[in-house]
Amino acid sequence: MKKMSIMLSLMVLLAGCGKKTISPASTTPYYMSAVINGLPWKIDKLGESAFHESMLDSQSLVTISGIDQGNDTICRLFEIHFYFVPQIGTYYFNNTGNILQPNGIIAVFSYDKGNAQITKSGTGGYVNITSITNEVMQGSFTCTLKGYANDTTTTIITNGLFSALRK
Repeated sequence: MKKMSIMLSLMVLLAGCGKKTISPASTTPYYMSAVINGLPWKIDKLGESAFHESMLDSQSLVTISGIDQGNDTICRLFEIHFYFVPQIGTYYFNNTGNILQPNGIIAVFSYDKGNAQITKSGTGGYVNITSITNEVMQGSFTCTLKGYANDTTTTIITNGLFSALRK
């Protein structure tokens, strides 16, 4: 009986040894990810996916942002700006070009191209906020973005997800 108990304990121990451990960076509850022009993009480091509220022209401006600090990246910064305080629900981007309309919502995408930083703004798409607490906002997004000046191409972002910490 003792042999069987030892063998069972050993089997349980060995079964656990084959499991892969998850690195601390991938267990953070704060992230932003998307597919940008068919390529995967993800931020999963603490503090690089955040949201904050400020004032603009006496109105609330809430910004959700994902900042990629890597050297070789397809996106340095992705932001969603609400010219109001959003609640749980789906919101469609309604900016005019790169101008955020009063009571509007805009997506902004930036990346490096040589020595220049390129910025594009949303021309279509939506953000769906699924959860808001005092500390975390979560949801999904998809959008089409148009470039200006140095890069006039269109960028397509799909399968966007975020869990952003209040800053």
